[in-house]
Amino acid sequence: MCSAISQHGKHEFRAIAIATTSPHDTWAAPCGACRQFLVEFGDFPVILTNNKNEKVKIIKTKELLPDCFCPDDM
Repeated sequence: MCSAISQHGKHEFRAIAIATTSPHDTWAAPCGACRQFLVEFGDFPVILTNNKNEKVKIIKTKELLPDCFCPDDM
């Protein structure tokens, strides 16, 4: 996201996919700081998956960070 923003300026994201390697062969959710970063760019789908694409979860950014401090709050 930082690369896209620095190259193309601020814009809306339609979705983002996050793939992780997990010892349990499942997806991993982003940390709190990453959740805040994501929600500052809108309420879009976040696709969570493992590196084998076996387990997939799709969740919106505001579901990842309920009661968030969002751009609308400023």
